[in-house]
Amino acid sequence: MADGYQTAQASLNVASVNAGKPALPAEEAREQTFLERLQSVASNFDLKARLADLQRAVDKATDHIIDLMVVFAMQTVVLPLILAWGLLKVAGGLFNSRPT
Repeated sequence: MADGYQTAQASLNVASVNAGKPALPAEEAREQTFLERLQSVASNFDLKARLADLQRAVDKATDHIIDLMVVFAMQTVVLPLILAWGLLKVAGGLFNSRPT
């Protein structure tokens, strides 16, 4: 369960970083004037490709969010209930046993 949680958490971090990445690398952006950068971004900007990348990132993020929800539910609800049920059965068995 811990491996799935860590994998999902890392994937969400990568998806959030990739969603906000600039169209130009930082090194190129520093060497150009504002107008040159604007023209470069406008000429290199492929809206369909960018939207497809964002769609894939959202799809992956959705899967990982669902994985995190399942892990959270298991850790906070299901496992404690199973443990409490088991302890009640053991305690009930100890107190209900009558020596003969």
